[in-house]
Amino acid sequence: MNIRAWFAKAAAKLAALWNGGFRTIFSRVLHDIIIGARILPRMWDLYLEIVAISTANYILWINSAGLKIDTIWLNPFVVIIGILGWDVAFIIIGLFLFELFQFFKNGKEGIEADGEEAAYFLIYFYSVGIVSRLVDGLILWIIFFHGFTLSIAICTPIFFFICVHWLKIYQRFQNEGIDLQKISYLHSLHKKPKKSCGEKTTVWILKRKATIFLFGSAFFLDPDLVTLLLRKKSHFTWRECFKITLPSAGQCILVWAAIYQLGVWGFKYFRWFID
Repeated sequence: MNIRAWFAKAAAKLAALWNGGFRTIFSRVLHDIIIGARILPRMWDLYLEIVAISTANYILWINSAGLKIDTIWLNPFVVIIGILGWDVAFIIIGLFLFELFQFFKNGKEGIEADGEEAAYFLIYFYSVGIVSRLVDGLILWIIFFHGFTLSIAICTPIFFFICVHWLKIYQRFQNEGIDLQKISYLHSLHKKPKKSCGEKTTVWILKRKATIFLFGSAFFLDPDLVTLLLRKKSHFTWRECFKITLPSAGQCILVWAAIYQLGVWGFKYFRWFID
């Protein structure tokens, strides 16, 4: 396709988007959210996890660290609702971008099942991501006030059992034929003819067990997904959790604790230099 034809096709898509396309996209997003929300009652313990770790971060950072912030954030309820609100916002934005892409790809004739699967994935993905960031908050606080070694000793078992919990949630839905982590998509990604830079990086990581473990644990996949990709059995076992998830969680905590330690040293040196 030459450049002129490409621009003509893009202009036609934009015109269709303007003439009722956005209404179609918003209706699809609403449908995806309604369908996707059906999994929320079976993920209540994940959100309880978010509330518990949010509360721990609130107590440590606000009360113990003596931070001076706006008085509205002195209310723990406001903090937790704000965190959950960010989670919902990311899910909606993700679904909107997904449906926008589907509209440009397939026009108004979309496949509703794709939107439903995207909703399941994004609800789980962003909720797990919120927990990961909250664990980062705990790591950073312990490093700042108690040191590098203690942060690893405390956060590694915490994060390990959190990842085990995520694996149990995944298994719960896998038994019903729902792939929350899109494992099948990751396994088939190498067959995709045109890949983005991120997809090419993912394919390179997934080629070898060593790269899945070394790079996936800390930066790309999280220990739960590393376990799903490396495990030999297709169902949850404690043996593989101790064999794969525990060392993966330990490596993840070690890497990020080291990064945060360097940041804390830099901050303290800068404050000493200014003072």
